[in-house]
Amino acid sequence: MYLTLPLQDIFTNALYLQSCLLLCVLVSALETVTSKYGDTIEIPCNNGRVVEAEVTFVKWKYDKDGNILVKHRDQNATVSNDVNYKNRVSIKDFSLVITQVAMADQRTFTCMVVVEEDILEYPVQLAIYSDFLLFGTIFCLSLLMFFFFLFITAIKITTNVDVDEETGLSTTTSTLEYTAVKGDIDAKFTCQVQHIKSANMDSSPLVFTVNYPTERVNLQVVSQGPFKEGDNVTLKCTADGNPPPSSYNFYINGEEKTVDSSTYTLTSVTRENTGEYKCSLVDNEDIVASVPITVEYLDVVLSSTGKIVKKLGESLEMTVDVKASGAPQTSWKKGNAKLNSLPKFDKLTYSDSGVYECIVSMAGLKKTQTFELVVEGSPVIKNLIKERGEGMTKVLKCAAESFPKPTVQWSVNGSNVESASEHGKVTYSLTIVPNGNLTVSCTVSNVLGSDIKSINVSARNDQTILAVGIVVGLMLAVLAIGLAYWLYMKKFRQGSWKTGEKEDGSAEESKKLEENQSQKADV
Repeated sequence: MYLTLPLQDIFTNALYLQSCLLLCVLVSALETVTSKYGDTIEIPCNNGRVVEAEVTFVKWKYDKDGNILVKHRDQNATVSNDVNYKNRVSIKDFSLVITQVAMADQRTFTCMVVVEEDILEYPVQLAIYSDFLLFGTIFCLSLLMFFFFLFITAIKITTNVDVDEETGLSTTTSTLEYTAVKGDIDAKFTCQVQHIKSANMDSSPLVFTVNYPTERVNLQVVSQGPFKEGDNVTLKCTADGNPPPSSYNFYINGEEKTVDSSTYTLTSVTRENTGEYKCSLVDNEDIVASVPITVEYLDVVLSSTGKIVKKLGESLEMTVDVKASGAPQTSWKKGNAKLNSLPKFDKLTYSDSGVYECIVSMAGLKKTQTFELVVEGSPVIKNLIKERGEGMTKVLKCAAESFPKPTVQWSVNGSNVESASEHGKVTYSLTIVPNGNLTVSCTVSNVLGSDIKSINVSARNDQTILAVGIVVGLMLAVLAIGLAYWLYMKKFRQGSWKTGEKEDGSAEESKKLEENQSQKADV
């Protein structure tokens, strides 16, 4: 493939470009002055070092025989009839003044000075330039092409110059041809013109489309993983050719599918879609790319689900079967409380009843399985007690365990029957006012059985009975102390008689002691 880059600019130039090198050699040894096209230029004679008092006359000419003007000392200048300069020249302090400089004025002008003893000639080269290019002593024409690309296998630059016969202006066209390669994509091409009298001029960068065949394809998964069953997965195949292919072959589960697009979507994937997927060029299946896809899955099965009813005291062991594409994490909860292990019961109690939850998670997947455990049993009365109520009332409390919750039946009429139940435990309260000694029975029953217990209730105030008991206890304690003292004294007197000792008033003391003990016993 060849690309051409034309560049056309107008250069103020009276000479053909083919003569440029020769001109550069000639002017390099001469004094040179420069002028812009269309301006007025003053060309000095011997660089302005001519002494007027020594000069007889001065003559300006161009090329070999082109006379322009002559000026004798103390006389006005005489201009020749040369059609090129007749109306455009004058002299000022021996310097030649030319107005409306044209490209044809780009030549050598000679100042011939006649002095008393010699004839001197001072040639001066006039260089004309425009806004585009300068011909000077250092270079005649500089046209630089800058190529910003990686590899070029063939380069050809041709230049063509057309000169206007009337104005002397030239049009230069430079053409670049090269063989494009893959590395030239997005390359920028710029033409630059340089000269000594103005800033460099750069053309606007040009970018060309470079076409090249595909050498490699790439397959990528556009959708964000991990993927679970039911997701949609989009594949995208790209090629490094320009222009890229409009269609591709996709290989889905070993089956080739040609699509007029660079993408292919797998809808509602399952675990069976796990595998390697490929894409290739339609016209060259050897240029192929592949990518693996894994569809994550998680299956959780409990040995029992739903509502599980067991009898009090029975055993229960739950098992969970987990099938997953990776390593799952399993946890258990009962209500809001976290369990440390899989539920296992050797002997069920009512407190084991509740809703159990198994949570299994892995790679963004989460499965939950639940079961409700219900422990049933016939009623058992654990306790039947009586408590003093307000005034003469008595409160009877019958505590039982069972599930389903039992009903209660009392053997006497009562009021204010209340109950409270938790984990199979229920307490029934009965408030009564006994008129005499009663035997009250509590009967609890549900669909699984029943239980009964009785308690004696008297009409006496329990506090009065307690006070009488305390008084009796105190009297018995005093009697015991008095008896112990009497025995001691009796033993003491016997010891005194044996020794023949006499004690004054001993008989009277003994008599008083016996009287006191007799009075306490009566009380």
